[in-house]
Amino acid sequence: MSQLIQFPQDLRIGFKSGGVMTLTRKGSSLRSAFSAKRQAISYPYALWTYKGDIVPVDDDAASLFRSFLTKLQGQTNKFQFPVPGVFFQGAKFTGNSPLVNGSGQTGTALNLEFLAGNQLLFKEGDYFTVNDELKMVTSDCWVNSSGYATVNFLPALRSSPNAYQQIYMGATDVGSGPTINLLKDSVQFSSPDWYYYNSNITHNTLTDPFGNTLNLPIFVPNTTNINHSIFQNTNIIKNIPYTFSIYLKQNGNYNLIELQLTDNIANGIVNSFDLAAGNMNVVSFFGNAVPIFSSIISIGNGWFRCSISGSFDSNLISPSIFALNNSSTSNFAADGTSGYNMCYAQMEKGGSPTNVRQSFTGEGIPYVIMAANIDDIAAWTLNPPVQHSFTLDLIEAFE
Repeated sequence: MSQLIQFPQDLRIGFKSGGVMTLTRKGSSLRSAFSAKRQAISYPYALWTYKGDIVPVDDDAASLFRSFLTKLQGQTNKFQFPVPGVFFQGAKFTGNSPLVNGSGQTGTALNLEFLAGNQLLFKEGDYFTVNDELKMVTSDCWVNSSGYATVNFLPALRSSPNAYQQIYMGATDVGSGPTINLLKDSVQFSSPDWYYYNSNITHNTLTDPFGNTLNLPIFVPNTTNINHSIFQNTNIIKNIPYTFSIYLKQNGNYNLIELQLTDNIANGIVNSFDLAAGNMNVVSFFGNAVPIFSSIISIGNGWFRCSISGSFDSNLISPSIFALNNSSTSNFAADGTSGYNMCYAQMEKGGSPTNVRQSFTGEGIPYVIMAANIDDIAAWTLNPPVQHSFTLDLIEAFE
Protein backbone atom coordinates (compact mmCIF):
# COMPACT_ATOMS: atom_id res chain seq x y z
CA MET A 1 0.00 0.00 0.00
CA SER A 2 1.29 3.47 -0.83
CA GLN A 3 2.60 5.79 1.86
CA LEU A 4 1.66 9.46 2.36
CA ILE A 5 4.81 11.55 1.87
CA GLN A 6 5.05 15.05 3.38
CA PHE A 7 5.07 17.82 0.77
CA PRO A 8 7.86 20.33 1.61
CA GLN A 9 6.29 23.23 3.52
CA ASP A 10 8.94 25.82 2.77
CA LEU A 11 8.11 29.37 1.73
CA ARG A 12 11.07 29.38 -0.69
CA ILE A 13 9.30 26.77 -2.86
CA GLY A 14 6.68 28.08 -5.31
CA PHE A 15 4.69 27.16 -8.42
CA LYS A 16 5.80 28.53 -11.77
CA SER A 17 3.04 30.25 -13.75
CA GLY A 18 1.62 28.28 -16.65
CA GLY A 19 0.77 25.04 -14.82
CA VAL A 20 -2.45 23.25 -15.82
CA MET A 21 -4.91 21.92 -13.19
CA THR A 22 -7.56 19.72 -14.85
CA LEU A 23 -10.58 17.71 -13.76
CA THR A 24 -10.44 14.70 -16.08
CA ARG A 25 -13.85 13.17 -16.84
CA LYS A 26 -15.00 10.12 -18.82
CA GLY A 27 -18.03 10.08 -21.12
CA SER A 28 -19.22 9.26 -24.60
CA SER A 29 -21.66 10.64 -27.14
CA LEU A 30 -23.56 9.39 -30.18
CA ARG A 31 -25.09 11.45 -32.96
CA SER A 32 -27.97 10.21 -35.10
CA ALA A 33 -27.21 9.91 -38.79
CA PHE A 34 -30.86 10.69 -39.52
CA SER A 35 -31.79 13.58 -37.20
CA ALA A 36 -28.32 14.85 -36.18
CA LYS A 37 -29.45 14.80 -32.54
CA ARG A 38 -26.75 14.06 -30.00
CA GLN A 39 -27.02 11.70 -27.01
CA ALA A 40 -24.32 12.03 -24.30
CA ILE A 41 -23.48 9.76 -21.37
CA SER A 42 -21.33 10.93 -18.45
CA TYR A 43 -19.64 8.36 -16.18
CA PRO A 44 -18.76 8.87 -12.48
CA TYR A 45 -15.03 8.86 -13.30
CA ALA A 46 -13.50 12.18 -12.18
CA LEU A 47 -9.83 12.65 -11.28
CA TRP A 48 -7.77 15.82 -10.81
CA THR A 49 -4.51 16.10 -12.75
CA TYR A 50 -1.72 18.69 -12.75
CA LYS A 51 1.12 19.40 -15.17
CA GLY A 52 3.54 22.18 -14.36
CA ASP A 53 6.74 23.27 -12.68
CA ILE A 54 7.91 23.93 -9.12
CA VAL A 55 10.64 26.56 -8.79
CA PRO A 56 12.61 26.73 -5.50
CA VAL A 57 14.73 29.86 -5.26
CA ASP A 58 17.85 28.54 -3.52
CA ASP A 59 19.97 25.41 -3.12
CA ASP A 60 18.62 24.45 0.32
CA ALA A 61 15.01 24.51 -0.85
CA ALA A 62 15.94 22.61 -4.00
CA SER A 63 17.55 19.89 -1.87
CA LEU A 64 14.31 19.48 0.07
CA PHE A 65 12.34 19.08 -3.13
CA ARG A 66 14.79 16.63 -4.71
CA SER A 67 14.50 14.45 -1.60
CA PHE A 68 10.69 14.68 -1.68
CA LEU A 69 10.51 13.59 -5.33
CA THR A 70 12.85 10.68 -4.71
CA LYS A 71 10.80 9.50 -1.69
CA LEU A 72 7.71 9.31 -3.90
CA GLN A 73 9.42 6.36 -5.64
CA GLY A 74 7.86 7.11 -9.01
CA GLN A 75 4.15 6.29 -9.02
CA THR A 76 4.31 4.32 -5.76
CA ASN A 77 3.62 6.87 -3.02
CA LYS A 78 1.27 9.85 -2.70
CA PHE A 79 1.13 13.26 -1.01
CA GLN A 80 -1.16 16.17 -0.15
CA PHE A 81 -0.80 18.50 -3.13
CA PRO A 82 -1.63 22.18 -2.36
CA VAL A 83 -3.76 23.51 -5.23
CA PRO A 84 -1.75 26.19 -7.08
CA GLY A 85 -3.12 29.70 -7.36
CA VAL A 86 -5.86 29.55 -4.70
CA PHE A 87 -4.16 31.01 -1.64
CA PHE A 88 -7.22 33.22 -1.05
CA GLN A 89 -10.88 32.36 -1.42
CA GLY A 90 -12.74 34.47 -3.93
CA ALA A 91 -15.37 35.27 -1.28
CA LYS A 92 -12.88 36.70 1.30
CA PHE A 93 -15.04 35.26 4.09
CA THR A 94 -14.28 36.67 7.57
CA GLY A 95 -15.11 34.15 10.27
CA ASN A 96 -14.66 30.56 11.38
CA SER A 97 -13.96 27.76 8.92
CA PRO A 98 -17.07 25.60 8.39
CA LEU A 99 -17.84 22.17 9.82
CA VAL A 100 -20.02 19.49 8.20
CA ASN A 101 -23.59 19.75 9.54
CA GLY A 102 -24.80 16.16 9.95
CA SER A 103 -23.58 12.76 8.77
CA GLY A 104 -24.75 10.63 5.84
CA GLN A 105 -24.49 13.36 3.19
CA THR A 106 -23.70 12.33 -0.40
CA GLY A 107 -23.94 13.81 -3.90
CA THR A 108 -22.96 17.34 -4.94
CA ALA A 109 -24.28 19.45 -2.05
CA LEU A 110 -23.11 19.66 1.56
CA ASN A 111 -24.72 21.27 4.61
CA LEU A 112 -22.31 23.33 6.73
CA GLU A 113 -22.48 25.02 10.13
CA PHE A 114 -20.53 27.03 12.74
CA LEU A 115 -20.22 30.10 10.53
CA ALA A 116 -20.44 33.86 10.83
CA GLY A 117 -23.89 34.73 9.49
CA ASN A 118 -25.05 36.76 6.51
CA GLN A 119 -21.81 36.48 4.53
CA LEU A 120 -20.68 35.05 1.22
CA LEU A 121 -18.72 31.92 2.15
CA PHE A 122 -17.71 30.69 -1.33
CA LYS A 123 -17.86 32.27 -4.75
CA GLU A 124 -18.58 30.13 -7.79
CA GLY A 125 -15.27 28.61 -8.89
CA ASP A 126 -13.68 28.47 -5.41
CA TYR A 127 -12.07 25.24 -4.20
CA PHE A 128 -12.38 23.39 -0.90
CA THR A 129 -11.31 20.00 0.47
CA VAL A 130 -13.36 17.52 2.52
CA ASN A 131 -12.54 13.84 3.13
CA ASP A 132 -9.23 14.45 1.31
CA GLU A 133 -11.39 15.12 -1.79
CA LEU A 134 -10.97 18.36 -3.76
CA LYS A 135 -14.20 20.07 -4.87
CA MET A 136 -15.00 23.13 -7.00
CA VAL A 137 -17.93 25.33 -5.96
CA THR A 138 -20.56 25.60 -8.72
CA SER A 139 -22.68 28.48 -7.36
CA ASP A 140 -22.23 31.31 -4.86
CA CYS A 141 -22.69 30.01 -1.30
CA TRP A 142 -24.20 32.35 1.34
CA VAL A 143 -24.40 31.82 5.11
CA ASN A 144 -27.81 32.50 6.65
CA SER A 145 -28.38 34.53 9.81
CA SER A 146 -28.14 31.39 11.99
CA GLY A 147 -24.68 30.40 10.73
CA TYR A 148 -25.72 27.61 8.33
CA ALA A 149 -24.98 27.21 4.62
CA THR A 150 -25.32 24.68 1.81
CA VAL A 151 -22.52 24.54 -0.73
CA ASN A 152 -22.98 23.07 -4.24
CA PHE A 153 -19.94 21.59 -5.97
CA LEU A 154 -18.44 19.10 -8.44
CA PRO A 155 -17.30 16.34 -8.61
CA ALA A 156 -19.65 14.37 -6.35
CA LEU A 157 -18.58 13.05 -2.95
CA ARG A 158 -17.01 9.60 -3.10
CA SER A 159 -17.84 8.94 0.56
CA SER A 160 -19.94 10.63 3.22
CA PRO A 161 -18.01 12.91 5.60
CA ASN A 162 -18.56 12.65 9.34
CA ALA A 163 -20.59 15.22 11.26
CA TYR A 164 -18.43 18.16 12.42
CA GLN A 165 -15.68 17.25 9.95
CA GLN A 166 -13.46 20.14 8.96
CA ILE A 167 -13.81 21.85 5.58
CA TYR A 168 -10.37 22.80 4.31
CA MET A 169 -10.60 26.14 2.53
CA GLY A 170 -8.34 28.94 1.33
CA ALA A 171 -7.09 31.59 3.70
CA THR A 172 -9.24 34.69 4.10
CA ASP A 173 -8.11 38.27 3.87
CA VAL A 174 -9.21 40.03 7.07
CA GLY A 175 -8.21 43.45 8.29
CA SER A 176 -4.71 44.38 7.18
CA GLY A 177 -3.85 41.04 5.61
CA PRO A 178 -4.22 37.26 5.57
CA THR A 179 -4.55 35.17 8.70
CA ILE A 180 -3.48 31.56 8.33
CA ASN A 181 -3.49 29.00 11.12
CA LEU A 182 -0.18 27.15 10.80
CA LEU A 183 -1.17 24.46 13.31
CA LYS A 184 -2.65 21.16 12.21
CA ASP A 185 -5.83 19.77 13.79
CA SER A 186 -6.64 22.82 15.93
CA VAL A 187 -10.02 21.42 17.07
CA GLN A 188 -9.49 17.77 18.15
CA PHE A 189 -5.72 17.85 18.95
CA SER A 190 -5.21 14.30 17.67
CA SER A 191 -1.90 12.55 17.09
CA PRO A 192 0.23 12.33 14.97
CA ASP A 193 -0.14 16.09 14.42
CA TRP A 194 0.14 16.75 18.17
CA TYR A 195 2.68 15.12 20.49
CA TYR A 196 1.69 14.19 24.06
CA TYR A 197 4.32 14.07 26.80
CA ASN A 198 3.23 12.39 30.07
CA SER A 199 -0.34 13.34 29.25
CA ASN A 200 -3.45 12.14 27.47
CA ILE A 201 -6.20 13.67 25.37
CA THR A 202 -9.79 12.64 26.10
CA HIS A 203 -12.93 14.06 24.52
CA ASN A 204 -16.32 15.06 25.86
CA THR A 205 -19.41 16.87 24.59
CA LEU A 206 -18.97 20.47 25.74
CA THR A 207 -20.17 23.97 24.95
CA ASP A 208 -17.35 25.83 23.23
CA PRO A 209 -16.52 29.52 23.81
CA PHE A 210 -19.07 30.55 21.15
CA GLY A 211 -22.03 28.54 22.46
CA ASN A 212 -21.70 25.57 20.06
CA THR A 213 -22.08 22.04 21.45
CA LEU A 214 -19.15 19.99 20.13
CA ASN A 215 -17.02 16.98 21.01
CA LEU A 216 -14.01 18.86 22.43
CA PRO A 217 -10.64 17.66 23.79
CA ILE A 218 -9.48 17.62 27.43
CA PHE A 219 -5.74 17.79 28.18
CA VAL A 220 -5.15 15.46 31.15
CA PRO A 221 -1.68 15.23 32.81
CA ASN A 222 -0.89 11.70 34.02
CA THR A 223 0.32 10.54 37.46
CA THR A 224 4.03 10.47 36.58
CA ASN A 225 6.07 12.88 38.73
CA ILE A 226 7.48 14.89 35.82
CA ASN A 227 6.35 17.67 33.47
CA HIS A 228 3.26 17.16 31.29
CA SER A 229 2.77 18.82 27.91
CA ILE A 230 1.24 18.73 24.45
CA PHE A 231 2.99 20.37 21.50
CA GLN A 232 3.28 20.57 17.72
CA ASN A 233 6.17 21.54 15.43
CA THR A 234 5.62 24.08 12.66
CA ASN A 235 7.62 26.13 10.17
CA ILE A 236 7.81 29.93 10.37
CA ILE A 237 9.76 32.79 8.79
CA LYS A 238 12.72 33.94 10.86
CA ASN A 239 12.80 37.28 12.67
CA ILE A 240 9.17 38.35 12.21
CA PRO A 241 6.37 38.22 14.83
CA TYR A 242 4.17 35.12 15.33
CA THR A 243 1.39 34.55 17.85
CA PHE A 244 0.32 31.33 19.57
CA SER A 245 -3.19 31.43 21.06
CA ILE A 246 -5.63 28.87 22.47
CA TYR A 247 -9.00 28.78 24.25
CA LEU A 248 -8.72 27.14 27.69
CA LYS A 249 -11.01 26.27 30.59
CA GLN A 250 -10.27 24.64 33.95
CA ASN A 251 -11.52 21.05 34.27
CA GLY A 252 -10.80 19.68 37.76
CA ASN A 253 -8.18 20.59 40.34
CA TYR A 254 -5.64 22.57 38.31
CA ASN A 255 -6.23 26.16 37.31
CA LEU A 256 -2.68 27.15 36.28
CA ILE A 257 -1.31 26.44 32.81
CA GLU A 258 1.73 27.55 30.80
CA LEU A 259 2.21 28.38 27.12
CA GLN A 260 5.63 28.15 25.49
CA LEU A 261 7.13 29.03 22.12
CA THR A 262 10.49 27.32 21.71
CA ASP A 263 12.61 26.81 18.61
CA ASN A 264 15.16 24.19 17.62
CA ILE A 265 18.20 26.27 18.63
CA ALA A 266 17.42 26.91 22.32
CA ASN A 267 15.39 30.12 22.13
CA GLY A 268 12.07 30.42 23.91
CA ILE A 269 9.20 32.52 25.28
CA VAL A 270 7.18 31.36 28.32
CA ASN A 271 4.15 32.64 30.22
CA SER A 272 1.71 31.10 32.72
CA PHE A 273 -2.01 31.83 33.10
CA ASP A 274 -4.53 31.44 35.93
CA LEU A 275 -7.79 30.02 34.55
CA ALA A 276 -9.64 30.75 37.81
CA ALA A 277 -8.59 34.33 38.49
CA GLY A 278 -8.17 35.29 34.83
CA ASN A 279 -4.69 36.78 35.17
CA MET A 280 -1.18 35.97 33.99
CA ASN A 281 2.46 36.33 34.97
CA VAL A 282 5.02 38.60 33.33
CA VAL A 283 6.33 36.88 30.22
CA SER A 284 9.84 35.40 30.40
CA PHE A 285 12.22 34.49 27.58
CA PHE A 286 15.61 32.92 26.95
CA GLY A 287 18.19 32.83 24.16
CA ASN A 288 17.57 35.13 21.20
CA ALA A 289 13.77 34.97 21.35
CA VAL A 290 12.12 38.42 21.37
CA PRO A 291 8.81 38.58 23.32
CA ILE A 292 6.18 40.92 21.89
CA PHE A 293 2.76 40.36 23.42
CA SER A 294 0.93 38.22 25.99
CA SER A 295 -2.73 38.27 27.00
CA ILE A 296 -5.59 36.46 28.70
CA ILE A 297 -9.13 37.40 27.67
CA SER A 298 -12.27 36.15 29.41
CA ILE A 299 -14.83 34.78 26.94
CA GLY A 300 -17.40 33.77 29.56
CA ASN A 301 -18.61 30.43 30.97
CA GLY A 302 -15.09 29.78 32.32
CA TRP A 303 -13.36 30.08 28.92
CA PHE A 304 -10.27 32.25 28.38
CA ARG A 305 -8.27 32.95 25.24
CA CYS A 306 -4.59 32.87 26.23
CA SER A 307 -1.84 34.00 23.86
CA ILE A 308 1.88 34.71 23.61
CA SER A 309 3.84 36.13 20.69
CA GLY A 310 7.39 36.85 19.66
CA SER A 311 10.02 36.45 16.96
CA PHE A 312 12.81 33.91 16.52
CA ASP A 313 15.99 33.46 14.50
CA SER A 314 14.92 29.94 13.51
CA ASN A 315 12.51 28.50 10.90
CA LEU A 316 11.21 25.68 13.14
CA ILE A 317 9.17 26.35 16.28
CA SER A 318 7.19 24.30 18.81
CA PRO A 319 4.04 25.88 20.31
CA SER A 320 3.56 23.96 23.60
CA ILE A 321 1.05 23.73 26.46
CA PHE A 322 2.33 22.70 29.91
CA ALA A 323 0.22 21.68 32.90
CA LEU A 324 1.07 23.32 36.23
CA ASN A 325 0.00 22.34 39.73
CA ASN A 326 -1.39 24.95 42.10
CA SER A 327 2.13 25.80 43.27
CA SER A 328 3.09 26.81 39.70
CA THR A 329 5.30 23.71 39.38
CA SER A 330 5.53 21.84 36.08
CA ASN A 331 7.14 18.69 37.56
CA PHE A 332 4.39 17.06 39.61
CA ALA A 333 2.33 13.87 39.89
CA ALA A 334 -1.17 14.76 38.70
CA ASP A 335 -4.30 12.99 39.91
CA GLY A 336 -4.85 11.49 36.43
CA THR A 337 -8.38 12.86 35.98
CA SER A 338 -8.16 16.65 36.33
CA GLY A 339 -7.14 18.65 33.30
CA TYR A 340 -8.01 21.48 30.95
CA ASN A 341 -10.73 21.89 28.32
CA MET A 342 -9.21 23.39 25.20
CA CYS A 343 -10.06 24.26 21.62
CA TYR A 344 -9.08 26.40 18.62
CA ALA A 345 -5.31 26.54 18.97
CA GLN A 346 -3.82 28.99 16.51
CA MET A 347 -0.31 29.82 15.33
CA GLU A 348 -0.31 32.81 13.01
CA LYS A 349 1.85 35.54 11.58
CA GLY A 350 1.62 38.83 13.50
CA GLY A 351 2.06 40.19 17.00
CA SER A 352 -1.46 39.56 18.36
CA PRO A 353 -4.23 36.97 17.89
CA THR A 354 -6.90 37.48 15.20
CA ASN A 355 -10.26 35.82 14.46
CA VAL A 356 -10.45 32.09 15.10
CA ARG A 357 -9.25 30.04 12.16
CA GLN A 358 -9.92 26.34 12.67
CA SER A 359 -7.65 23.88 10.90
CA PHE A 360 -7.79 20.21 10.07
CA THR A 361 -4.42 19.56 8.45
CA GLY A 362 -3.08 23.10 8.72
CA GLU A 363 -4.99 25.91 7.18
CA GLY A 364 -4.16 27.69 3.96
CA ILE A 365 -4.55 26.18 0.54
CA PRO A 366 -7.06 23.42 -0.36
CA TYR A 367 -5.31 20.21 -1.30
CA VAL A 368 -5.86 16.94 -3.17
CA ILE A 369 -4.13 13.59 -2.63
CA MET A 370 -1.88 13.20 -5.68
CA ALA A 371 0.65 10.72 -7.06
CA ALA A 372 3.07 10.78 -9.96
CA ASN A 373 1.52 10.05 -13.34
CA ILE A 374 4.83 8.72 -14.69
CA ASP A 375 7.67 6.78 -13.10
CA ASP A 376 10.41 9.34 -13.85
CA ILE A 377 8.86 12.18 -11.82
CA ALA A 378 12.13 12.77 -9.98
CA ALA A 379 13.55 15.05 -12.69
CA TRP A 380 15.00 18.51 -12.20
CA THR A 381 17.12 21.12 -13.92
CA LEU A 382 19.44 23.81 -12.59
CA ASN A 383 19.65 27.31 -14.04
CA PRO A 384 22.54 29.04 -12.23
CA PRO A 385 22.90 30.78 -9.96
CA VAL A 386 19.76 30.07 -7.93
CA GLN A 387 16.72 29.08 -9.99
CA HIS A 388 15.89 25.34 -9.90
CA SER A 389 13.00 23.85 -11.90
CA PHE A 390 11.15 20.61 -11.13
CA THR A 391 8.64 19.28 -13.66
CA LEU A 392 5.52 17.62 -12.19
CA ASP A 393 3.07 15.30 -13.95
CA LEU A 394 0.47 14.27 -11.35
CA ILE A 395 -2.85 12.43 -11.09
CA GLU A 396 -5.23 12.15 -8.13
CA ALA A 397 -4.35 9.10 -6.01
CA PHE A 398 -7.83 7.68 -5.52
CA GLU A 399 -7.31 4.24 -3.97
